[in-house]
Amino acid sequence: DATDIVELILKDHVPLKKNIKILKDSDVSMAKKKMSFAEFAPLLLQHADPEEKALYVYMKDENKEMRVDGFEGQQEHAIAAQLVDPDQWMARLKVLAELVEHHIEEEEGDILKTIKKEVDAETRAEIGQKYLQLRADFAETHSNAKASERAEMRAH
Repeated sequence: DATDIVELILKDHVPLKKNIKILKDSDVSMAKKKMSFAEFAPLLLQHADPEEKALYVYMKDENKEMRVDGFEGQQEHAIAAQLVDPDQWMARLKVLAELVEHHIEEEEGDILKTIKKEVDAETRAEIGQKYLQLRADFAETHSNAKASERAEMRAH
């Protein structure tokens, strides 16, 4: 199903995992790591914010058994958002990659399996639709912010 939250998150994880592999590889050049990080950071933020507002809200408010997992995921996202700050990025790079890797493994190994098993398809689709809308809103907001930054830089 195109709106099933489990499938949507698994799809988002694919490019994140690809970049994590590059970021953690000590044999990869610094230039390639910088390019990978430039792709990774916005993908991570575009994924994390809607996931928190759709899936984690559901987990915390509607599914008592998953409440702690929802709060844990939210905390991991908050830490990841701090780590993608461009200042001192190399010092934080490995920690960020490992944190997100752990987070993805936990979601795929436990949380998404539980959601798929215990939450009916209609509810998963409702959460998925909310997630897709939040992703689109996030992308539009951040695209507009980037355009404003570029225009401001040209004006100076």
